[in-house]
Amino acid sequence: MSGLASISPEDRKKFKNYIDEGLKVLQQIEDMKGGLKDVTKSLAEEFGLAPAKLNASLNIIFKNSLADKKEEMDVIEEIIHMTGHA
Repeated sequence: MSGLASISPEDRKKFKNYIDEGLKVLQQIEDMKGGLKDVTKSLAEEFGLAPAKLNASLNIIFKNSLADKKEEMDVIEEIIHMTGHA
């Protein structure tokens, strides 16, 4: 047992505040994700791109992982050539 059943009313308020604020933040995140999805879909349609390509680009930029992705693709390309499927 964690011992949470015996916490003070003041500490219970801290937990309640954390949960209430956390729920608000999570809802804001969901709302923002929905807005981003709409913008992505619109831009993809306008330029004839797959939404997944735009999302992948955004994630690579956000995570600063272009070098990792290039290295991953180099390995894949090497395997393709090595097996004679190029």
